[in-house]
Amino acid sequence: MKQIEKSFNKIKEGHNIWSSYLCFASLCQKVKMTPYQIRKWFNVLVEKEDYEKDEKRSIIEYLLYK
Repeated sequence: MKQIEKSFNKIKEGHNIWSSYLCFASLCQKVKMTPYQIRKWFNVLVEKEDYEKDEKRSIIEYLLYK
């Protein structure tokens, strides 16, 4: 599981002007994750300021089914 966090941090370092959400979306394209992992790591890695509270469900659904 720490590998996901390491990969996220590597993306963030390479794209330091990106929001945490964009880095996480990029990570989802590169790393195969289960729906459980996407939900869990979204809550851990994506800053709450990067999305509106009422949009969270639709954002996660987008990441799950793209």
